[in-house]
Amino acid sequence: MAISLGSPAVFNLVTIDTGSTLSWVNCQRCQISCHEQADEAGPRFDPHVSTTYRHIGCSNEDCIDIHQDNGIPYGCIDETDTCLYSV
Repeated sequence: MAISLGSPAVFNLVTIDTGSTLSWVNCQRCQISCHEQADEAGPRFDPHVSTTYRHIGCSNEDCIDIHQDNGIPYGCIDETDTCLYSV
């Protein structure tokens, strides 16, 4: 499926997983496990140039909920107050 992310919009081709409540895309400056992405899928999303990107901190309700609702181990980068998850 073709989607556009952020402002200004960045085009990406993604696979929709209808059995999951969590979707993700590769981002610039990933900090743990950076996945290979085919050129035709579009550029990696760079949150630092998007005016609509919103940072999710470790104590944010969205961060806590995603770990509890999906049984995903909790993770945090304390230096940047960045919520992490791993699947």
